[in-house]
Amino acid sequence: MTRPSDMLLVGLAFAALALAGCATGGSNTAPTDESLLVAAGFRAQPADTPLRQKALAAMPPLKMVRRTKNGNLFYTFADSYNCRCLYVGSEDNYLQYRRLVAEQQTARSNPDAAMAVSDEEMGWDPTTGLWSPEAGPLAP
Repeated sequence: MTRPSDMLLVGLAFAALALAGCATGGSNTAPTDESLLVAAGFRAQPADTPLRQKALAAMPPLKMVRRTKNGNLFYTFADSYNCRCLYVGSEDNYLQYRRLVAEQQTARSNPDAAMAVSDEEMGWDPTTGLWSPEAGPLAP
């Protein structure tokens, strides 16, 4: 016959294992990098053949790598965790990506500055605090 305290210990052990699994499950993801890469003009090349899958597995995961082939400079970002693809971009794409990363870091470190918009930009009427008839979401 099992005692309630034994059942409690088993339950706590399972809960601890489940939490440990959750804590490590998302550590290899890069959703922010993916969206920024696409916004910067990188193209996703799926690892949809055995040869491409093997090549992707051999690349450093979630790292930007500068490469040269036939005198052409390009950048790759291997994502073997989420899309299972290789993002490929030019030097211009890379520079745009770095700019987007810097903007995102600035917004994270100073969220108030990222949200600061002048009354004029919003179309607010400074006397009433409402949108002026020529601006705002209902403007013609």
